[in-house]
Amino acid sequence: MHVVDVFRVLIRWLHLVAAVAWVGGSLFYLVALGPAVKEAGGSLKAALGLVDRRFRDLVQLSIVTLLLTGAVMTFDRLQLEPGPAYVATLGVKIALAVWMFLLAQDLASRGRRRLIERRLDPATRDAGGSRGWSWLILALGMVVLLLSDLLKVIGPAAG
Repeated sequence: MHVVDVFRVLIRWLHLVAAVAWVGGSLFYLVALGPAVKEAGGSLKAALGLVDRRFRDLVQLSIVTLLLTGAVMTFDRLQLEPGPAYVATLGVKIALAVWMFLLAQDLASRGRRRLIERRLDPATRDAGGSRGWSWLILALGMVVLLLSDLLKVIGPAAG
């Protein structure tokens, strides 16, 4: 195994870990943790606030990792002159991923604003409008993961 092959494996692994952390974390958060906290009543609200902040940090780290590793992998694959189906699928995957990143950034900034508002006025209540965006981000993440697998099937083999 050459050094270049080890580098490719490391980059793909980092990309995969970041995607799994974000998409898997979102799935757990939206399907298990959120409903459990709601069912338990207000006793777990403070813990959920801590989880929110830590998960936002994880998402930010995942976005940076995905952008960096994705750029390296895209450059590597395009050097192998893939066919038009690969390039089109990659384009859709990148567009959906960028949309996810933008939605996540917007959601994070809304979360920071809500935190500031609550500190200034503890009576301020969360309108809950961000929940729909979280589900959209999760759905986009699932489609991006599917497109990743499709790229492995239709794409060029790594040299």
